[in-house]
Amino acid sequence: MASAKDAAVYVVLKALLALFYVISHVYDYLSYPIYLVAYHPWRVRRYKRMPHARREDREGEVIFHSVQVGSQQREPSLYTRLY
Repeated sequence: MASAKDAAVYVVLKALLALFYVISHVYDYLSYPIYLVAYHPWRVRRYKRMPHARREDREGEVIFHSVQVGSQQREPSLYTRLY
């Protein structure tokens, strides 16, 4: 049978867990707009989807050529703004 001390520890731990849950959610809701403004995740996704190399198949071998920055419609300073 559980003692009164175990029940008190359970209540305290449950309260601490609930407090942590509330604080973490409030932090997420407040910090997400700041993250959007600062890191521009849509630009990161667009950059990752762009082709960075083109494939050339020759007899028995495959060669990858780097895509030049100017040959695609790519912003030259996009990578430097990401990091």
